Amino acid sequence: MTEETVNVAVRDEIRADTVPAETVFEVLAHKERSMALKYLQEYGASSLSTVAEEVAKKGERSNASDRLAISLHHVHIPKLVAAGLVRYDGNVIEPTRRLAQLSLVSGCPTGEYRIPKELTS
Repeated sequence: MTEETVNVAVRDEIRADTVPAETVFEVLAHKERSMALKYLQEYGASSLSTVAEEVAKKGERSNASDRLAISLHHVHIPKLVAAGLVRYDGNVIEPTRRLAQLSLVSGCPTGEYRIPKELTS
């Protein structure tokens, strides 16, 4: 295998895990969905109830975690699954490799995400 072949293989692997920029922006546009992703990046696979409780606390909605869990289950998690950022079995939300790639370029103190061009092309 030549160096050129290896570079092509790596580039093709990156493209296979690419999330279109529009999808990334749509997924991150909702504050609570973005907070859930941030939590999953930091703590890994977690139950829906745990993610809902933690997001509710950070969003100063601690008394609304049940409503948030319903919203996550029916609205937000399906979007994250469709984007390939998480896997969900109805109880546990598990981050995928795509989410890990985003975590490599996130880390701004404000919680904003920066996405490298090669992940969105």
